[in-house]
Amino acid sequence: MIISKSLALPFLLAVVFGLGILTLPALPYSGDPYAWREEARSIVLHGTLDVDPESATLGLPGEYFDLNPADHKWYSKYGVLNGLLNAIPLLAEKLITGELPPYNSQDRVLFLGVFFVLQAVLIAYVLFLITGHYTQNLAVRMAYVMLAFYTTYLWNYLRATNSEATQLLFFALTYLSFLCHEKLPQPIAERSGKYIYLGWLALFALCLTKVSYFTFLPLFAALHICYAARQGMLRSAWMKFIAQDLVLPMAVIVGIQAAIQKIKFGDPTNTGYFEIHQIPHAHTLWSATADYIWGWQGSIFIHFPLLLLALPGIRKFIRRHMHDTFFLLGALIITYIMIAPAYGPWRGEWCYGPRYLVPFLPLLALPALYPLEWILNRPHTASRMAALLGITLAGAFLFFVQMQVNRMDYFFRYRIEVKASPGGEPLPQSIADYFEHTNFAKLNWDHLQTRGGHWENLPYYADMQTHLSPENIKLWQQFVSAQVSRSNLYWFPEANAR
Repeated sequence: MIISKSLALPFLLAVVFGLGILTLPALPYSGDPYAWREEARSIVLHGTLDVDPESATLGLPGEYFDLNPADHKWYSKYGVLNGLLNAIPLLAEKLITGELPPYNSQDRVLFLGVFFVLQAVLIAYVLFLITGHYTQNLAVRMAYVMLAFYTTYLWNYLRATNSEATQLLFFALTYLSFLCHEKLPQPIAERSGKYIYLGWLALFALCLTKVSYFTFLPLFAALHICYAARQGMLRSAWMKFIAQDLVLPMAVIVGIQAAIQKIKFGDPTNTGYFEIHQIPHAHTLWSATADYIWGWQGSIFIHFPLLLLALPGIRKFIRRHMHDTFFLLGALIITYIMIAPAYGPWRGEWCYGPRYLVPFLPLLALPALYPLEWILNRPHTASRMAALLGITLAGAFLFFVQMQVNRMDYFFRYRIEVKASPGGEPLPQSIADYFEHTNFAKLNWDHLQTRGGHWENLPYYADMQTHLSPENIKLWQQFVSAQVSRSNLYWFPEANAR
């Protein structure tokens, strides 16, 4: 398939921008982002990081905001870069509307949505550059980005105006810097440290979105040490390399973070998570891993099906890039999979799919480039046409599936699950199993079929009739109907009406 070099990238970015604008969210993403949006508001209005005390009343003490014992002010517990980046759309709101009220405003979701569309365009650009290190086929590179964006749960997070897409951007930039460094033509001891420093800068930005990413600092250094050793770096160059390119950047990053923690929490060693509110859980690393593999609401293959296409390309990918790219991806992703189960809900709930893995799965799916290349480089044979037709039909179906998620409130499943038990008592097992083992797209679709009073279309409705009193059934039906009617498509407020 022949595509003009001058048109491929602009066309891809135009499609990402156009679809992003067309499917702008109509509802704000609640929960954690509220904290750093209030921080962003303080940055815009006052030039400070502390938030209004009234805004800090959300949740329990330490759940979203921390009280600094030194200055007795409240600060968002989350990475400072989240607030700094969100200050951009909030500044635009202030300049255009003349107001910037706390919590949310009628226009804020639009300003945030457009900002995150632009971020999605930047992510598409970075992923396109990364794919160029593995294939020069422009059609393959474009197909990879489009499949990663619009046939997986990544689409939800690209438009969710929270932090996962931002983390993907900086993780991808860290990875790209590593690729650029290894492609330099000079001997390893004579190479410029430019791309190593750019990698540290991107990794630092990643750390400023979530403090747990600081565990990646020694891993990133170790990966560069392993690569330099494999390239035969001379013994005389090791001391300068380690001190100048690894230890110094790491020390600067840790020092800046300590200063930020001193400002926000009164102690350079306080990460902001001194009060962690965990949901009780009874799981192990193995049960969490099983959920990542085949759980209906946690499986990486269900939520990022491009990984299935990557499976045939893994062997080739390992054989060609074992010493650098696969090691980088494997080390970081496996580390995070091991860390995530220690923090309560390993998916990152409330959320759609395995939220903690959003920044990694697009790069873990890079081996899919090889099956795509095999298909698109083949002559016009029946097998090629059949493979293209299969991918096209699967892509169209998965696009439709993701739209069923996009059209509803981000937390639709959780809101109606909580309402199904108004007294807080445990749900009957059959109803609990439905909410736990039904994918979000299917769950949303099931509830959309109740429009017009067709409650018999809901798989668990018969059990609800025995679970709730007639009065509570009516209240529950009213609540579900109201939730179903809330479109999460800015330009299509009546999308869920019938």
